[in-house]
Amino acid sequence: MLALLLCFFLGYAPARLLLPAAPWAERALLMPHLGLSLLLCVTAALTTTTALAPTRVAAGLALLALPLNAWAALRPSTKKRALRCANAASPRRAFVREAAPLAAWALAGVAFWLAVLPPLRWGLALPIGSNWDAAEFYVPLGRVLQLASQRDLALLPRNPLVAIVTTPPVSGRIHAFSYLHAAASGLAGADPARSYAGMMALLLALIPPAAYALGRAVGMARPAALLGAALAALGWLPLWVAYNSFSNHIVGLALLPAALAGSLAALRGGGRRAIGAGALLTGGLATGYYPALTAYVAFLAPAALFLLARPPQGVRRSQLAARIGALGVLAAGLSGAAQAFFFFKQGFLQEIGDAATGFQITEFVGEADVLGLSASFNREAFVASEWLVALALLVALALLVTALASRRVPLLAALSLGAAGYQGYTAAVGYYYGFYKGATFAVPLLALLLAAGGHALWRLARPRWLLWPAVCAGAGLIVALNLATTWAVQARYSAAGPQLWTADEFAVLDMGAQVPAGASVLVVPPPHHSEVFNSLLSYALLGHELSGRFHTGYGAISSVSNDPPPDMALLPSEAAPGDYGYRPADLRWAGGGLRLYGRAPGVRYHRAFGKAASLAVVRPGAPLTLRLGAGRIALPGERGPASTPGQARLVLAAASFRPAALEIDRAGASARYSLPGGLAQITSEPLRLPGELRLSAPGDEPLYLWWGELCDPQACEGGVLARDEVFVQVTPRPGGDPAQACADIRLHTEQLPEGRQKLTALISLAYAPPTSDDWREVGQWVFFPNGGDPLLLDLDMAGLKAALYTGGRPVELAGGVAAPADGRYQASLLLANDAKVVYGTTLASWQRAGGAVQKPVAESVIFDVVPLPRPASARVAQSADGTIRLEGYTLPGARARPGAVLELTLVWQSLKKIDGDLQARVLLRDASGRALAEQTQPLGAREHGTHAWQEGELAEQRVVLALPNDVAAQPASLSVELIGPDGRPLPFRDGAGPLPIAELALVR
Repeated sequence: MLALLLCFFLGYAPARLLLPAAPWAERALLMPHLGLSLLLCVTAALTTTTALAPTRVAAGLALLALPLNAWAALRPSTKKRALRCANAASPRRAFVREAAPLAAWALAGVAFWLAVLPPLRWGLALPIGSNWDAAEFYVPLGRVLQLASQRDLALLPRNPLVAIVTTPPVSGRIHAFSYLHAAASGLAGADPARSYAGMMALLLALIPPAAYALGRAVGMARPAALLGAALAALGWLPLWVAYNSFSNHIVGLALLPAALAGSLAALRGGGRRAIGAGALLTGGLATGYYPALTAYVAFLAPAALFLLARPPQGVRRSQLAARIGALGVLAAGLSGAAQAFFFFKQGFLQEIGDAATGFQITEFVGEADVLGLSASFNREAFVASEWLVALALLVALALLVTALASRRVPLLAALSLGAAGYQGYTAAVGYYYGFYKGATFAVPLLALLLAAGGHALWRLARPRWLLWPAVCAGAGLIVALNLATTWAVQARYSAAGPQLWTADEFAVLDMGAQVPAGASVLVVPPPHHSEVFNSLLSYALLGHELSGRFHTGYGAISSVSNDPPPDMALLPSEAAPGDYGYRPADLRWAGGGLRLYGRAPGVRYHRAFGKAASLAVVRPGAPLTLRLGAGRIALPGERGPASTPGQARLVLAAASFRPAALEIDRAGASARYSLPGGLAQITSEPLRLPGELRLSAPGDEPLYLWWGELCDPQACEGGVLARDEVFVQVTPRPGGDPAQACADIRLHTEQLPEGRQKLTALISLAYAPPTSDDWREVGQWVFFPNGGDPLLLDLDMAGLKAALYTGGRPVELAGGVAAPADGRYQASLLLANDAKVVYGTTLASWQRAGGAVQKPVAESVIFDVVPLPRPASARVAQSADGTIRLEGYTLPGARARPGAVLELTLVWQSLKKIDGDLQARVLLRDASGRALAEQTQPLGAREHGTHAWQEGELAEQRVVLALPNDVAAQPASLSVELIGPDGRPLPFRDGAGPLPIAELALVR
């Protein structure tokens, strides 16, 4: 709404002062287009040359427009007095004169409503469609341009999205839509990601008024122009452009008919003001979307030639040629800043020169699609009825021929001739920006031609009693098919739901508010989300220096700051923050499978050894030397640390499958640490830096280093902290039959009161045909490892058979695979928990041809931790019957406001097989014990209740509590109660009744 008001406000004075004489209601139709053009031209000039961001430019323009608008409103107008006299002389014509433009605005409202209907139905302000460009360019640009001017974008802190928008060829694409998007969102205090769909809808809604104005500019009667505007409003191709987030393209669609209308009015009417209005609209079009300027020239050229051949009465050809020259020169001047910056400085010429001419031309748009009668372009599939579409095409052809043959709208015919030539050219040479975009540019012209043909038949029909119903039926059929097609496309996108990001993923936008200004952030995206989700994470953290190794849709970041670690870390919920140098207690935010932590005090340097695990193994009889410096821990073969003197403690996370020991030797002094098996955290005594350490493993059990860090001696205490993590190792066995793949699989799991934790393991077999990359699963074997002896996998790659042994005894494998066929195969080890795959690695890959195995490749995993659900705060409580245990909870923040939504995550673990499905009831009580909110939910994933859990299975339970609006500021407490399969409470060992888990403060 603010964007619309801004366009109207900026366009008021130009519409009053520049547009030629016309009824005020019709001149007002182009008011937002003039305001938008003014905003784009001025913003492009200032933001590409100065430090002014679009928001500040828009605010300044609005302030400058205030006195100008007041003067324009108070200025006497002879045009309005003449119009009042004409209205008094003919009230009927006066009604049509005023009602038709109002109807055009109503059509704009219909177009806007269709464009925002999917988000309205979802109840979420999310971008529509699945176009990755929205996640990588168009949505982020609105936010980026709030943080800096176009000139200074490259100076923003490191972020994959900043790198994308400042690197050719993307930097050579004009960002005009984002100027408006950033300005309006910034002035309204709205997040650009949430306002994006509404902004696209606003520009789509500007098409019908512009189409009506163009109809009037070429001499069409008001009813005919209104019919053309209706067809433009109901055309499905512009709506499809809006749904698929082609934001700059939608700017061109909104401004192209307005620029044509303004230019024709300037050429026919003359005058400096009219030429100024036409040049402003044309300059706005050139700034908004330069491919649309090509269409503008192609469309307008035949019309200009027609006017030169048959000049308006009282106008000489020399005067008309001067008007054409003045219009072009002034438009080029107004848009010159954008053209110079993007075309010649930011990779435009490189993009055009390096790209193939057929880029983006995968298919052509059929006539029925362009006319809105059906939707078959680009995987759309809606045809109301082939017979009706064929009949409507015949009617449309008759209307088009009638419009051209009647000679009542020669300027429209000339514009259409230019459009036909433009389409023919794009089809013949493969125009870079694609045939479909040119087709959408022609949609308003085709709509006006159909309306002109219908109006001509209406006036010329004889006998009227016979042909008038036929004209009405034909026009009604075309309008009805347009409406049905558009509605079907809208229904499909509404039913598909958000495709770029889910509602849970979109919640990460709230995370950005929890990061202090200037803070750097380590980002470790969760593995089960798409790369476009990483784009959303990068968007939420724009303006902060990012560190990490991950890909977005089109970009990537591969840089980790260790000295010191970033100020905050965004980690998957199952990740241990201490493994990255962050404090579990300093949880700032949680949601979307992620948690935001603050850095642990005293941590100077942190590094992971996982990627270099082959070098970070302390084997018996093979010591490992580490070189330490003030800002580095170096493995053998790596660059040494700086020689800056200092003092720190060394913290190492080391894993072993059985109890082991670690000796640390430094200049003749040694320390020995006993490790219980599993993952343990060892903190040394204070060490002087720089220096070397010699790590050795007495006995016969190797140690695997997971990470290391340096911390202030006063910030951490020496010793060993045992952490019973789940980790895995896969070691191929060389030699033997080349058609057999053998591997030792070791899995360390947690010790339970009556045994060891079990995981669900799968050997999954994937297959792809010899001539295709279409991989699909063709079978799997299931087993349940529990951290006992090493497992030996024997895989027959030719016959697709598998056997598993432990201690020489066979282990049962459930499942099977399809019959073998020639092609490519890949065997993977998958580990599942709570009906979700939490870990996967490739075991072997090979090809099969003629029954023989070719190119076998075995993979290994030296050491890897299996991520499992993990609470941020420990609250261990076991049920009275010993079947299940509460491990803890995650609750971001200890304060909540009335009316807020409180998100609590509980982590449960089964200790033995559970009979039946359990539930948990969470209660929020005030200081007096009164219940404020309550939720009862089953434990475990859907269709994987506790009756199906293995011993040791872990599950997260997400509980959402809505606080009342009228609650007073006071302390409150959260408690949980287990509900058995019979519906009765299942007590904890701590005592009967609900178990208190957390305290929080309600504040106002």
